[in-house]
Amino acid sequence: MTPALKWKTLALSLASAALLAACNSSGSSGDTGNLTLKITDAPVDEASKVSVKFTGISLNPENGSPNRYDFDEPREIDLLALQGEASEVLMDRESVPAGRYQWIRLHVVVEKDTTDSYIEINDSQYPLYVPSGSASGLQLSGGFDVPANGEASFTIDFDLRKSLVNPQSGDYYFLKPSLRLVDNSLIGHIAGTVDENLYCEGEGNAVYVFDGHDADPIDINTGRDDNPVTTANVSYDGSDYSFSVGFLTEGDYTLAFTCDAGMDDPEEEDDLNFSATLNTAVTAGETTNVTFELE
Repeated sequence: MTPALKWKTLALSLASAALLAACNSSGSSGDTGNLTLKITDAPVDEASKVSVKFTGISLNPENGSPNRYDFDEPREIDLLALQGEASEVLMDRESVPAGRYQWIRLHVVVEKDTTDSYIEINDSQYPLYVPSGSASGLQLSGGFDVPANGEASFTIDFDLRKSLVNPQSGDYYFLKPSLRLVDNSLIGHIAGTVDENLYCEGEGNAVYVFDGHDADPIDINTGRDDNPVTTANVSYDGSDYSFSVGFLTEGDYTLAFTCDAGMDDPEEEDDLNFSATLNTAVTAGETTNVTFELE
């Protein structure tokens, strides 16, 4: 795992299998449960590395004040190494107060005048910047439960294609996190191939994933609520043009293939050409295999 990201608000720190040390904990003295948190990523084009420095994690119970868990040492994680079914453990069966939680906050270091967290493009590094991010962290809202005397396991999907914005100045990148929390007991994966006659030379070959069957594929635009659930790059593995989509909640999906992902600006409405679509379904605990064929 290549070190590189620096977040300061909600960061999970499990260096060399060490347990997180809790500080400023305000949970009750009642029942506890074990919580596991992982992180994964949907990719972005052009970049060879997206490194973020995490310093800890905060959990906010429905009734009570946030509990903060700091890493023994900051963890630098290359998010681009966590595509498909790959993930990195942030919190490993940590004992936390049982009950309902309202949000998770990742503590990171993301300043535009340092490369504690950075994106690497063509051998050049550019700082990753989140306004107030180093002070307030990256918050993932949405409730979840930790059962008393039980186990809870979740993965945070960090979608870089929706998150990275290059401002006019060009000397740093905005990181506008698009975070999705999935219950690991309810997820499955998709593994697929694309007909070589559909594949285009260069970057931008990707599969977009949409909720439900027969969805109309569209570009990513953070101003809408009908964005793709996630995306996956397509690359040649030596025998096939393949892709992998991990951590999808059980259910029906539409997959759409495009060669234009490289021109998809998350803050603009872009006219992407989707040259093939197909319907599929995901079953928890299983990997669904699909193939895009030339019609």
